[in-house]
Amino acid sequence: AALLAALPLAAGACPWAAAQDAPAAPETPLVLEVTGDDVNLRSGPSIDYHDVGRVARGDLVLAAAASLDGARDGDWTRVRIPGGPVVHVFAPLVDWQEGALRARVRSDDVLMRATPAQAHLPLKDQKLARGDELVVLGVSDGDDGRWLRVVAPERVHVWMHTRYVRPIGVTLSAERLERLAESRLDALTEGRTKEERVARRRAA
Repeated sequence: AALLAALPLAAGACPWAAAQDAPAAPETPLVLEVTGDDVNLRSGPSIDYHDVGRVARGDLVLAAAASLDGARDGDWTRVRIPGGPVVHVFAPLVDWQEGALRARVRSDDVLMRATPAQAHLPLKDQKLARGDELVVLGVSDGDDGRWLRVVAPERVHVWMHTRYVRPIGVTLSAERLERLAESRLDALTEGRTKEERVARRRAA
């Protein structure tokens, strides 16, 4: 099943540290619309890179640069996923307690992968930094050891083919982007992030 089906719009709202080597997000994100059906998001600008989910026609993503030309990488476009892309990280490189919603990267230069194994290329030119916070969606035990399926920081970008995306010329407020990012995380975590926000407000 697609990891990112029915993707809502959002960006740049969660208080996560920037992933190493990821370009800085523009202050006013360029909103892009997906124009194809079940379009793969990939971990690099080639079909040699494994997919990290899919988006559907009409879904909205954000350019990973201030302009569409700046976000292009050959025939591919670097995009940021509202709420952050779903990736896998090697569990021993992360501080995490069994069942906890959040984890924190404990090492430098941690690679992100599309699958819970080293069989495929990692996300191109991007690494997590010590202290980055992740939302944990699941655990897998593979031949290489234990892996966590996580939502990466929103600054991490993925790639989609340029023919399947177009700018729509819409600017959204930071508040709306934040609300929509929260909505997507709530869906991915089956409401656990919403419960976390409610508990935080009650404790304030």
